[in-house]
Amino acid sequence: MKIERFNVLGVALHAMNLSIATEAVLEALRERRKGYVCVTGVHGVSEAQNDPAFRAVLNGAFLNTTDGMPLVWLGRRAFGHWVDRVYGPDLMLEIFQATQSTSYRHFFYGGAPGVAAELQARLEAQFPGVTICGTFCPPFRPLNAAEEADLQRAVRDSRPDIIWVGLSTPKQERFMAQYLPKLDATLLATGNRQRAIENANRRPVGIHAPGACACAGAGRRPHCRTLKSQQNPRKDCPAPHAS
Repeated sequence: MKIERFNVLGVALHAMNLSIATEAVLEALRERRKGYVCVTGVHGVSEAQNDPAFRAVLNGAFLNTTDGMPLVWLGRRAFGHWVDRVYGPDLMLEIFQATQSTSYRHFFYGGAPGVAAELQARLEAQFPGVTICGTFCPPFRPLNAAEEADLQRAVRDSRPDIIWVGLSTPKQERFMAQYLPKLDATLLATGNRQRAIENANRRPVGIHAPGACACAGAGRRPHCRTLKSQQNPRKDCPAPHAS
């Protein structure tokens, strides 16, 4: 599946909606095509402005989705009204629904103690037949050599197809780029665990007031004004970073 991209201040975002993002993830799982999925909002684009290494991480993503209405508006300007917000917890729930009663296996990394277990219980109840094969709760710092070995062993033993990473931006994106070649899994993807728990019993997904949060105070935020004023978002899209 080829998905066009558009440039937002040097960050390459994919023009998509929830349906396209879900099918792209499922296709990568079927083909066992390794990569990581970033769910990017204005915060992520703003972080990338003064951090070229983080910008390269975003541009190296297999999917870099539009989780923020200012980004959606730029995508619609470039490609049309079908471009829509891909909210991280909604994407997670869609993937769990699509992999229900299949052989695909999920693994949770990150979050405070107990959060992954709570989310696992909610998702197993909502999607009977889904396979959540493991969790790993890291310290609030980079892993040392022993902890990294423990994580690799846990992933190797549990054999997940997709690892859901919940560390907050920009830590989770950096983690995925660093650990994708080190972990035996096809995909690494971000997901806001607490939001996913809150949304687990709320269907259908994707119902959010378009632009409500983005508009509030946008005039007081310099990066929002810059995004709104950006012209020709299809022009000069950064080349994808090799993974």
